[in-house]
Amino acid sequence: MPSHQILIVEDDDDLRALYRRALALEGYTVVEANSGYAALQRMDVQPPSLVILDLILPGYDGLAVLRDISAQPHLRAVPVLVVTGSSLFVDPSRVAGVLRKPVAPARLLQAIQQCLSAGGSVA
Repeated sequence: MPSHQILIVEDDDDLRALYRRALALEGYTVVEANSGYAALQRMDVQPPSLVILDLILPGYDGLAVLRDISAQPHLRAVPVLVVTGSSLFVDPSRVAGVLRKPVAPARLLQAIQQCLSAGGSVA
């Protein structure tokens, strides 16, 4: 499997660590951000292969991050997998998929593989 860089945007330290471990065991390169601002800064330096995005974040929420990704030409092609416990509406045309917390690591990995495959999205 080619190495893909995955950006995990999650403010819960324990959950972010769980995702990081699961992805690293599968050979993914993992970059982390605990806020929307930090996520956008990381993406500006190096766009990832995929973003795992929580919607409820301190300061700058996930919906604002999605708007910014859509507005920046160099980030528009980056698939975003929303993983959230929020009931906020996410426009399905703007994301590769939405998973509701709690998400088992195996399901997260399956969704990531679907998102990274040619034209894949999470149903």
